[in-house]
Amino acid sequence: LCDEMQIPSNQQAGQYIVPVVNPVIVNGLRTTKVIHDIYEKDKTKLEDIYITVRLYETKNQGLVNKITEATNTQTSINFRDKISNKDFQKYVKLLFENKGIAYISKRGEIFTNQLSKEMHESITSEKAIKFWYATYYEKPEIAKNSVSKVLEEVFDATNQENPLVNLFDGNKNSPVYLQIYNSYLIMKLVVEKKKSRTDADDLLEHSDELLSYGIYKYLMTKQLDFSQANIENGYESTVTIVRNNVSAEKDRRDQKGETYSHSSYFKSAQCRIDYNTATNISETYDLIDKLLIKTD
Repeated sequence: LCDEMQIPSNQQAGQYIVPVVNPVIVNGLRTTKVIHDIYEKDKTKLEDIYITVRLYETKNQGLVNKITEATNTQTSINFRDKISNKDFQKYVKLLFENKGIAYISKRGEIFTNQLSKEMHESITSEKAIKFWYATYYEKPEIAKNSVSKVLEEVFDATNQENPLVNLFDGNKNSPVYLQIYNSYLIMKLVVEKKKSRTDADDLLEHSDELLSYGIYKYLMTKQLDFSQANIENGYESTVTIVRNNVSAEKDRRDQKGETYSHSSYFKSAQCRIDYNTATNISETYDLIDKLLIKTD
């Protein structure tokens, strides 16, 4: 797909370039990556190799959606594709790009996004939304267990009947854009800490979502902003609590003759319940109402 292409008015002999504006791959990304990898290793292997490409020129968003679905017949289109063209995404992208971060919401966009091409920091919409779900939406175990469920729920939230529609309906004043960015700041620190972990901290390989949730609740409980220092303090507090909870869970299972698994524990609601119990946090019954409140 492209916004614009220039086709010569007269038939041309031999080879010629067709200039296009804002090209995006909607089907064939895997093939393109394989070709690119081969090209990087040995350019001569692609001599006399030709690929047929179907190129559509349109700025009609409805037609873009139909073409995307119709051309992905080999496998059912996933919810990341379905939400990639939703109106709320352009505002999230704008916020991230204003911060110097490439927000990749479409397949193949990593090749066309200017910030990404310039080797600036980048994040996929899938990952950003997943950590919003783990933090602000307070369901870290589901974010850990099934990102497809997360994206499906966000896709459904763009429909008028959904209680979350006022977050994801594309209104430029929705508070969800800043929420997604704030959850990204938390996730970024959690991932950086994981990279510097010791072997004794193997639980850090499995607990990104719960740690992010814990940091978020720490900040909210203490009414702190999302500064680096506050997130750091929240991390230190949260990781200590999670380590203690894991140790207690291992002991409980040992007493019952059961096997403990980090993967299973952090994919279960028990990890969130244990954290809430240890920090004296109650379930947020009016969660959606609170999410709709816009903060600076």
